[in-house]
Amino acid sequence: METGGLGFLLFNPTVISPGKCGSAREPIPAAHYCCFAREIRPGVRQAVREYEARFGLPSPGSAAEKEALRWVMPRLERLADSAGTRVDEWWESRDARE
Repeated sequence: METGGLGFLLFNPTVISPGKCGSAREPIPAAHYCCFAREIRPGVRQAVREYEARFGLPSPGSAAEKEALRWVMPRLERLADSAGTRVDEWWESRDARE
C-alpha cells in the first residue's frame, strides 16, 4: 500500500519501507469511517448526558468511575454495533449499485 492519499485509514500501521506501510487489519475506506462517526455521534452524546446525570464526573480511577464505566460501556458497545451494521448495509447497497 502506498502512502500519500486519504482513501483508506490504517490503524497501527507498520512501515515496510519508505513510503510503504502495511497493517494486520484490512484498511478502512475513509468514507466508511466518516459515515460510522456520523451514525454513532448522536447516540454517544446521549449516553454521555445520561452518564453525567447519573454519576456526575467521578474521579479518575475511583470506584465510582469504575461503576460508571460498567454502566456506560455496554451502551456504547451496542451503539457501535448498531451503527456499524447500518454503515455496512449502506456500503453494501452502494457497492451493488456501482
